[in-house]
Amino acid sequence: MRICLDATALDTAHKYRGIGNYVGGLLKGFSQISERLDIRFLRLRHDSLGTFRETHTKTVFIRRPKKPSIRFQWLLNELILGREIAHLKMDILHSTRAETLVHRKEFMTVATAYDLIQLFYPTDYFSLFSIDKKLSFKISLCNYTKANHIIAISECTKNDFVKHLGIDPKKISVIYPGFDKTLFNCERSLNDNDGNTIPKKYFLYVGSSERRKNSDAIIEAYAMVAGKLDEDLVFVGKATDGENRRTIAKVEKLGISGRFHKFDFVKEEELPTLYARATAFVFPSLYEGFGLPALEAMACGCPVIASNTSSLPEVVGDAGILIDPLHTEGFAQAMEKVAGDAVLRNLLKEKGINRARMFDWEASAEQIIKVYENLQ
Repeated sequence: MRICLDATALDTAHKYRGIGNYVGGLLKGFSQISERLDIRFLRLRHDSLGTFRETHTKTVFIRRPKKPSIRFQWLLNELILGREIAHLKMDILHSTRAETLVHRKEFMTVATAYDLIQLFYPTDYFSLFSIDKKLSFKISLCNYTKANHIIAISECTKNDFVKHLGIDPKKISVIYPGFDKTLFNCERSLNDNDGNTIPKKYFLYVGSSERRKNSDAIIEAYAMVAGKLDEDLVFVGKATDGENRRTIAKVEKLGISGRFHKFDFVKEEELPTLYARATAFVFPSLYEGFGLPALEAMACGCPVIASNTSSLPEVVGDAGILIDPLHTEGFAQAMEKVAGDAVLRNLLKEKGINRARMFDWEASAEQIIKVYENLQ
């Protein structure tokens, strides 16, 4: 088989986000079993100087203008991209971004599906899109319905695509992604001497300040029990100036300013230390396509307190404490319980480490190969 794997996320701003992690991890997984396939990945950008994670897969460069408009890019995809892939005699195009999903009779198509956040939170996403982005989003949804097969990163995502896009569930395979085990692991984290600027004891949140992340619930829950605990509260994640001002105002109103620490940016190699030293990782998100931070925290031996909604129960399982994200008092009680019970913390740590071992990029690649084979 000849597989054309879309790696364009590594050539755009997506390389710093979830899609970039997915593509980079999948390429690593394929490189470990590359002798079984002739795997190629394509780029749709003109700039060929981007940094790529090490891989043994072959590379095909498909040139494009450096920064084309979205409508022009769609036109190029429809008129040229499919023909170029067919010319390369690929059997399957695996699109990791629906923007590059093109359809021709010469090859089959597979698409990775992450989530439908924009549909569930239209005022936070879709209403802010330009006309070009709105068009791009609608065409992306249409492309998913035309794909020969879809790989969903969670059962939650699969169910959403079936319910909201009307896709036949038989056309969707759930294949969980992995994570960077060389970076996020208990041994490496505990031996790391960095992170001296953080408090000695703290609860940790890693993520954005988007409404769906429900980060206000952590602040409110922490304020309920702060007077009983030694732990401070540490937030890590990029936020707009307006979001930061709103968070600071809330913290001040609740009287916990001196115990709240916010970092807009932390180097990826410093995250394992933050996870490993935290009393617990608290993640009250309302919606996640997968919930990678919870997995990374478990891998680093950090107890997890998370929502019992969307995909998070699939990731955390019985290795953490799962709570209704709208039950703020429940999060407060869980934080107090974990902080005061060393036996419970050790149990959650052990369970989390074992749970994290279930998510592996090589295993994901093996399962995706089976999807390819079934399409032939």
